[in-house]
Amino acid sequence: MEIEPRDSAQLIRARRLSSLVLEILLPDDVLEWFISVKNAETGAELFSDCVEHYAIGGETREQLEEQLVDEVIGILTRASASLFRVQPSGGRLGRARLQFETAQGWVDAFEEE
Repeated sequence: MEIEPRDSAQLIRARRLSSLVLEILLPDDVLEWFISVKNAETGAELFSDCVEHYAIGGETREQLEEQLVDEVIGILTRASASLFRVQPSGGRLGRARLQFETAQGWVDAFEEE
């Protein structure tokens, strides 16, 4: 895993026994993050999504920041511990899906556990 500082953001890259690279862009001052999966050889983007955090139940900014950090750590932990892949369609809105391999088989990255 590597971290690359950017202007007003951090870019985190993970690669595990795969021809795929998972990237997470964490802007410094907003409650959102961006995830993408690219072909390691060509750089072609195979999957991308944006995850935003809004107060919908009276959450404080601190609570939203904790949720954001927990989500990012969860994705990075799974990316470093297991194989991941991109399924071309069938996800939210018929879009590609990011999946991780588990003992129970392949599971969607953004499935509620």
